[in-house]
Amino acid sequence: MTVVDIRPPGPKDGRGLSSFYLVIGWVVGGYLAAAILAVAGGARPANARRTVIRLGALALYAVVSGLGGALVAGPVLGALPGHFFPVWGIGALVVFAAAAATAALQTLFGLVGIGLAILLFVVLGNPSAQAPTRSRCCRRSGARSAAGCRRARPRRPSATPSTSPATPRRTRCGCWPGGPS
Repeated sequence: MTVVDIRPPGPKDGRGLSSFYLVIGWVVGGYLAAAILAVAGGARPANARRTVIRLGALALYAVVSGLGGALVAGPVLGALPGHFFPVWGIGALVVFAAAAATAALQTLFGLVGIGLAILLFVVLGNPSAQAPTRSRCCRRSGARSAAGCRRARPRRPSATPSTSPATPRRTRCGCWPGGPS
């Protein structure tokens, strides 16, 4: 089976992981900014006006953080070239979403909300992406696809004839044909 990558990574993004790590950095920066504001100014804002001020500060931070990530990934490293403004906008939205969710958890649960945000974004969110696993798997098996390994090899025919079709087995890298294990 031939695998064709319809959107290969850029020449300076050999494994195609720059966008993955860029988003991880934005998410971590977002919840850390909200956590710092909570520790400095109290986990629960005193009134609605302070909540709006806190969200405004987080929005400003999100715009600056999105700009920083877009600059580093685009013009500086050349990993995500040609899409500066969309990357900046997506970055600002990702950072603000992580920061606002963390601020909401802090408002509901106090300082424990910081731990809940870490649980949500790092413990549950990061492994579910499987980007490093997928790239390593596809590189080893000879397949490069954003959807993971799609290379199925039929089992060798057994000595006894069978009417069932060949069943797929794991590729060399340990992936099932439908995706990484």
